[in-house]
Amino acid sequence: MTWRADVRSAGVPAGMRRLGDLRLECLVGVEAGLVSNATPLFAWLQDMLADPDKICASPDGNYLFFAERPLFGVTLQAGARRAALPFRMLYAGGTQTPATLPYCDCQVLLDRTYYAPLWDRSWPDDTLLSFEAMDDDAQPAMEPAP
Repeated sequence: MTWRADVRSAGVPAGMRRLGDLRLECLVGVEAGLVSNATPLFAWLQDMLADPDKICASPDGNYLFFAERPLFGVTLQAGARRAALPFRMLYAGGTQTPATLPYCDCQVLLDRTYYAPLWDRSWPDDTLLSFEAMDDDAQPAMEPAP
């Protein structure tokens, strides 16, 4: 089981997230100690040393977000600028091993995890994230050419 703050600005289209909301969720989550990704023996020490600025404003911050459904991809959009999150920002960054997975609050939700570029201020707070789920309706196969 995991806990996260949930910040939702009015007017964000259904199925999308606003980057500024995710930035605030990270700060609240770190301050409140809502993240569990250490052995129980050392979790108290990790909570005591957690620095929201280092976690939420650094590319190495390691703050995971969870989508509603298993992910195939995440796209950011700010005005005309669009970019897909790279694979290394999905599925807990592909860094979990059988030895570390039991200590990640993503253990049973790994296929729903993603990192948002909270630290990258070239993406404004109003950037929208859209999600392509693994179980979205597949596009019909194209007919083979005669």
